[in-house]
Amino acid sequence: MNSSFLYAEKHPLATAKLYPYTSGSGVTGKCQAVLESQGNYTVSDYDDVPEGDCLALGEAVANQPVSVAVDALAWQVYIGGTFPHGLCGQ
Repeated sequence: MNSSFLYAEKHPLATAKLYPYTSGSGVTGKCQAVLESQGNYTVSDYDDVPEGDCLALGEAVANQPVSVAVDALAWQVYIGGTFPHGLCGQ
């Protein structure tokens, strides 16, 4: 995710209203590179929260916004219900 933050430091981010998601309705979207220069939001700094550090996570939430990454390997075979203990990774 850090590469995304580095990109956002140099390129303002467009809102969903300006650059809406289109493929959910069956309409295939196309990259609109021109919107790269019309974004409203930039990232000026970011920190990584150490795994399992609830205090650091609380501080990050207080400063907002917070991005979360998950290990989605087990989700590739998910069909419903609750994940069995141990499949969620760390």
